[in-house]
Amino acid sequence: MSRWYIRLGNWCFNLVLLNLLWLLFTVGGLVLFGIFPATAALFSVLRHMLTKDEDVAVIPLFGKKFKEEFLMANALGYISSLGALILFINLRILQQFEPSTIRSILFGATVVIAIIYGFIFMYLYPLFVHMKVKLVDYIKLAFFMAIAKPLHTVLNVSGMACIWMIYGWLPVLIFVFGISLPALVLMRVALISLPKQEHTQ
Repeated sequence: MSRWYIRLGNWCFNLVLLNLLWLLFTVGGLVLFGIFPATAALFSVLRHMLTKDEDVAVIPLFGKKFKEEFLMANALGYISSLGALILFINLRILQQFEPSTIRSILFGATVVIAIIYGFIFMYLYPLFVHMKVKLVDYIKLAFFMAIAKPLHTVLNVSGMACIWMIYGWLPVLIFVFGISLPALVLMRVALISLPKQEHTQ
């Protein structure tokens, strides 16, 4: 067994590399067409490292997954982003209304839905790289996990809050680990409750 500090160093190096790859492939896809497949590739590599081989060749696997999931990842990303945009527009419109009981109820309900939608986002790409189902089923399964696995959802939120505070204290870490560290937490928590049998991509 590798000594803990060697494994830690290997993980840190790979997280830095993954963050760089995510940025490069996102920009390479002109952002609009690169961000979602780059995110899928990031989660896919992290899943492989957590479940199969920590010493995987990161760059070739990332590039392979980016190409394989390009269309599906973009479709899933834009469908889910459309829902987020609709919620944001609804909140902005409701903010323009005069204060009233109905406005307060509608605003509160929209905020609750937006929070749940945020929870769904936390599970969306871990599910996408772990299971082969229809496109719309990823959103359904993510919703189910967000509601049916409250402890794991709390772990996700707590993990994101901790990373947010760490990045706030040491902003330089944003440029070092960026999205790869939050993705690692989300993937690790999701794997606790995802099925172990081979439904994987």
